[in-house]
Amino acid sequence: MVQQPAKLDSSTWPVAQGTLDGVTYSFKYPTGWSESLTYCAPGAAKAGEGEAHLPKGCVSTDFLVGAKARDVGRINGDALDLNGKAAVRVVDSEPPNVLVSRVYTLMVYGSDGAALFGLVTMIGPNTEQAVQDEVTAKMDEVAATLRVEKR
Repeated sequence: MVQQPAKLDSSTWPVAQGTLDGVTYSFKYPTGWSESLTYCAPGAAKAGEGEAHLPKGCVSTDFLVGAKARDVGRINGDALDLNGKAAVRVVDSEPPNVLVSRVYTLMVYGSDGAALFGLVTMIGPNTEQAVQDEVTAKMDEVAATLRVEKR
């Protein structure tokens, strides 16, 4: 029998916020993670200087705003309502890039349907399934705390 993970409690998580290209955002991020949503699981080798790809067990996130978000545009996945904004979430467990185990993408759209903000979180290659699932659950919780406003 598979045990469901306990509901994450983000109430004590630190808050990250910023403004890029006229878009203001804020979200809570898990304890032990960086404000830029990078993380390495216990026992994972940290990324070395000049290393070309993510190590096993490590996570890196790209923030997409402005032209980068518009370049991605509409994606197909799970439709969400994030604090009054339309959003779409996609979890790719078999990405074409073999240098990552899983890719978590979240795009937030404005009232005109244009992409406002996005998060693309990549998990290093050959990362254990349990760690991938834990990262996905934490990113879902980050998404639930996300606030995005166009200035």
